[in-house]
Amino acid sequence: YDTRNNVITNNQIYASNSSIFISNNFNKNTGNKLDYNHYYGEFDQTNGLWQWKRKTYKGFTSYQAGMNQEGNEQHSVFSKSSPSFKIILK
Repeated sequence: YDTRNNVITNNQIYASNSSIFISNNFNKNTGNKLDYNHYYGEFDQTNGLWQWKRKTYKGFTSYQAGMNQEGNEQHSVFSKSSPSFKIILK
């Protein structure tokens, strides 16, 4: 609630079986910056879920398009599993 001026950049963000990457169901958010993040999971990007300002986005493409309206997530990417963590995940 009432998150302000948070910076979430340059992270590896993994979603487990829930497929939820971000869950923020509050409208009162200002000045938050999200970009250059690498989202990954054991599923295709179309099955990932992002919740931001009471809106649920299904799929990375939908989420990125919605966040771009606020100038966020322009350089973030999604991949099915992370190449840098494949050994750990096995």
